[in-house]
Amino acid sequence: MKNKNSLPILRLHTIDLVRGLALISMIAYHFLFDLKYLFNVNIQWFGNYATSVWQESICITFIFIAGISFTLSKNNFKRGIIIFLTGVLFSLVTYLIMPEQIIVFGILHFIGVACIITALLFPLLKKIPPLIGFLTFLILFLITKEINAGYICFGNILLYELPRSLYQTNFMSILGFPTDTFFSSDYFSIFPWIFLYWSGLFGWLCVSPRVKRAPIFKIKIPVINFFGRHCLIIYLIHQPICYGIIYLFFKNIIGQ
Repeated sequence: MKNKNSLPILRLHTIDLVRGLALISMIAYHFLFDLKYLFNVNIQWFGNYATSVWQESICITFIFIAGISFTLSKNNFKRGIIIFLTGVLFSLVTYLIMPEQIIVFGILHFIGVACIITALLFPLLKKIPPLIGFLTFLILFLITKEINAGYICFGNILLYELPRSLYQTNFMSILGFPTDTFFSSDYFSIFPWIFLYWSGLFGWLCVSPRVKRAPIFKIKIPVINFFGRHCLIIYLIHQPICYGIIYLFFKNIIGQ
C-alpha cells in the first residue's frame, strides 16, 4: 500500500519503541513538574540545567520522529488537521482550567502545522536529494535554534542578531519571533522546529531504501510499543492521570 505522497507504508516497530520511550520519559518529567510547581513539593534538583537537557531531549526525539512518521502515514494533511485541532483543544482546556499555564502554540499545534505545511510542499521537497536535504535542514535547525531569543548562532558563536521589529506581533510569535508579552507554557514555534522535523523526514529518506526492512527496525517491547503506537491518546490523558495520582497518593505528605 502507498500513501498519497507515493511512499511505502511499513510498520517500523523500533520507531514505535523509541517514540514510546520518549513518551514515558515525558510522563515522568511532567509528573515531577506537577509535584514541584503545582503541589509545591521541594525537589531541589528539578529545574536545573540537567532538567532542561532532559526536557529538550524529549522534544527533539518527538519532533524528529514526527518527521520520519510523515513518510510512513497515509493522509498527512488530514492527520495534521486532527493533531492541530487537538492542540487547540489543549489551549481551550488550559485557558479555562489553568489560565496561568495556558498553551498557546505547543508541540501538538506545531506538529499539526508542520504536517500540513509539509504535505502541501512535499511535491517540491521530494525533489531535493535526501542527503542534501538532511544536512541542510539539520544545519538550519542548529543555527536557528536560538531564534526565539533573537539570534542566529552556531553553538556559542553569534552569527547574526535579528532585528527587534520582527518581534512585535502575535502572528510572528507563532512563526518563531515572540513578543515581549507572549506566553505559552508549552511553546514550539514553526521556526526553528520545522527544520528539525524536515531533518527527520530527509534523514529517513536517506536510509530507508537500504535499512527499512532490517532487523533493527523490528525490535518490540510490547508495553512500550503500545505507548508509541497510541502516543496521541496517551499524551491527551497523561496529565490528568498524573495530577490525580499525585492528589490521591501524595496529598497527606504534601499537606504536612
